Parts: sequence; C-alpha cells; structure tokens
Amino acid sequence: MSATDPLARGATPMSSPALDELYHCNSKHTAARLAFVGARQRRRRERTIAALYDAAKNRFKSYASAPQIALPRTRVTLATTLDAALDRRRSRRDLGTPAPSADELGTLLARAYGTCGERAGVLARPVPSGGGLYPLEIYVLQFPEGGLDEGVYHYHPGDHALERLRSSCDRARAADASMYPEIVARASLVLVVVADMPRTRVKYGERAYRLALLEAGHVSQNLYLVCAALGLGIVALDGFYDDRIHAVLDLDGVNEIALVVFAVGRA
Repeated sequence: MSATDPLARGATPMSSPALDELYHCNSKHTAARLAFVGARQRRRRERTIAALYDAAKNRFKSYASAPQIALPRTRVTLATTLDAALDRRRSRRDLGTPAPSADELGTLLARAYGTCGERAGVLARPVPSGGGLYPLEIYVLQFPEGGLDEGVYHYHPGDHALERLRSSCDRARAADASMYPEIVARASLVLVVVADMPRTRVKYGERAYRLALLEAGHVSQNLYLVCAALGLGIVALDGFYDDRIHAVLDLDGVNEIALVVFAVGRA
C-alpha cells in the first residue's frame, strides 16, 4: 500500500449507499429518464393508463364470500373545531375502556378513508391520492368485549361495511406481531393500513411506494383527528413484524403490504 493511498493515511473505505438512498435515487423523476421513452411507447402507455383509470373508477377490494356487516350510516357528529382537534391530537398508549361503539368505529373509518361525495364520476375520499387510485385498505382486528363481535374484518368503503374474514381474533397472536405487545394487550381493537401496490405501481412505477406512504400519512392524520374529536385514544405503531401481521391478515406481503398499525381504545 503506497503512502498516497487514502487507506494508508487512516481514511475509511467508502460505505455502500443505504437502501433508502438507492430507492430515492432510482425513483426520481428526471428529464433524461423521460427522454428515453419514445413517442410510440408514450402513446401506448397513455392508452394503457386510460384503460386502467376506467377500470379503477369506484373500484373497491371485496371479499365476496365473507359475511358483510353494515356500519351505521348516521355518523357521530364531531362537535369540535379543527383547532381543538389539532390541539388534542396525541398518541395515547394507556388505552382505556369502554371500547369504541359501532357508531364511533363507523364514523372513524368513514372520516379516515370512506367515501365523501363524487368528483368527475368517481367516488371521492377524504385524502389526496396519486392518480385517484386509492390503493389503501383498512383491516380491523376486533378483540373480545369490543363494540363489534370479535373477529378480523376488512373495511369496504363503497358499502360502508365490514367484511368479516374470521370470527375470532387472537389477541396473543396480534400482540406477538407487535414490538409493543403491552399496548396491544390494552387496546380495544387494532387497525392495519395496507397498500395494494400493483394498483398504484401500474401508473407510477418505482415512485409508487413514495405515494403509498404519503397517502397512509394522510389517513393516519385523519384517524388521529377523528379520535381526538370522539374522545378515543389511538397510537400508531410502526414497530411490527411484517410477516407476522401479514399472516394474521392472510396477505402475501409482496403485492399487499402492511404500512402502519394503530391501537385504538378509550382516551
């Protein structure tokens, strides 16, 4: 090793880039990258996207064979100002009882990611979504002695209903999937926000993951603000074992991935 070699002078070798750096660089929009797409490819891509948009309008994931439980259409009035809800917005780890009622849960899900009117022939939601594709799904793990019958549910925004996937929900198994089992042990229920990646990747390619995370952030803030208005406690739990939570929900963990988990109870 020569005296001019940086390592001989005590310098450390250049470390490999972190995975988040690699992803960020590879998902950048650049004029140079777009220039490689020929006119014919661009027209074909635009036709494909137009067809996908038509197919995606008012599209909702549905478990056709699962029993469906209608949530109350009458929403609980959020008798608070936005200022007050923002001031009270907190992560609550010491969750109490009683459990959220069916009316409260229905209001929470509707205000977080349900439908709210129509825009350009498409049912709108209370969050922005890349291309209006709305790739997120919300699952409910309802433990015994809650406002609903025990079970694992999928929220269907179009019908404002819960699809009951299983009639039991093992709290121990849910706690085992979390790095905060003591919080799950106190929660009345757990919400899991899942991204259907092919739904948004088909248009946005490698950038789709960025957009799914942004949308999950909007849903998270809605959940927090509505819980503050309803007097419910909520805490977002990023600390979960992905494969275990995917097993609880019977998801492949590749095309459909859990992004964030919430424990919910009484504030």
